[in-house]
Amino acid sequence: MVFKRVGGQKTYIKFAECKPEQILVEGQYIGRSPNKFGNDNFDFKPSSGGPTVCINHAGHLAWLMENHVAISDNVQVVYKGKQVLESGAYAGKSSHQFEVLVAESDLATPRPEPVAKAAEFKSVAPTSTVAPQDNSGAVDLSGLD
Repeated sequence: MVFKRVGGQKTYIKFAECKPEQILVEGQYIGRSPNKFGNDNFDFKPSSGGPTVCINHAGHLAWLMENHVAISDNVQVVYKGKQVLESGAYAGKSSHQFEVLVAESDLATPRPEPVAKAAEFKSVAPTSTVAPQDNSGAVDLSGLD
């Protein structure tokens, strides 16, 4: 029998209240839960007990979790502060940064294959060719009688 969480108590982490080098949670990663913005938040069972800790979606954290953490891993998530991104689609915008530490005993299990960063994607040749178009602005209406 499979169960899905439909309710229960959670403690949400607010990045605005976090300080650099603050440990946000130490415990077992138990999965993701959707938020109202179409992203997934990250849920943890704290090693100290208490309610589930939910860390809101952040791009850097999502990449770390997807590429280095498996469900049931024991982790420590550290908030590193904000950093202005220097390149990419969000260049010039500030981004929350994190450090995720995985318990050495959990590293014996196979890790997910890292997802390539956007800069690592190679261009793919088109599968068909299209004749170049005349972009001078002139329109040929001679065949529309």
